[in-house]
Amino acid sequence: MSYQSDAAVKNASDDAAARDPLNRAAFHELIARHGLLGSGEANYKLLVDYCQGELTVARAEFLLANPKPGFQLYFLDERDKWIEKILALLHDPSERRFTAHDSRMERVRMQYWSRMQLKQRHDELFVKQTLAQKSAAELKADLAAVRKADESPWPGYPRLLSTTVPRGYVQAIPTGQHLRWLAKNDLFGFKKACSLYGVDQVNFWLGKE
Repeated sequence: MSYQSDAAVKNASDDAAARDPLNRAAFHELIARHGLLGSGEANYKLLVDYCQGELTVARAEFLLANPKPGFQLYFLDERDKWIEKILALLHDPSERRFTAHDSRMERVRMQYWSRMQLKQRHDELFVKQTLAQKSAAELKADLAAVRKADESPWPGYPRLLSTTVPRGYVQAIPTGQHLRWLAKNDLFGFKKACSLYGVDQVNFWLGKE
């Protein structure tokens, strides 16, 4: 080894250290764009090698679109992602309700679940924990809001949607437009609509474009 070779190695090492924060920033952006791309160190190093030390999102995207022998990136099974989300919801720092052993056993058990089962379990836990964080007054207010949203402004009549597909049409048109056409061209059909949906509701949609 000579001074020149030692200096070259040191300079290369210094350059790599200086570049590392930029490389990792690009890698994190890539993970955010591709949720199933493994975020481990192996993928990071492989991408840095492929980009010859200067990792950019554009260069990595090119590799993803054009896979190259010797540069095989690791992708997560989507089921793995749901398992991690579920375990994060179950995690208890004090380990009183859910211990590290419980976490390992739960992971093993969920390995055999389908993607749909995992998603349902995640949603169940998420809703349960969200509700648990609310006071009785907040829950009561939420329930009242849901009930109010379900109330029809025209009780006793089915709701008209904002668009409708008249007989003989293949595409939906605005409900108000259809009702105005009935009023001008099909009086029987217009009266039928008034009887079925109520005069107030029909008048409401007549005023809409």
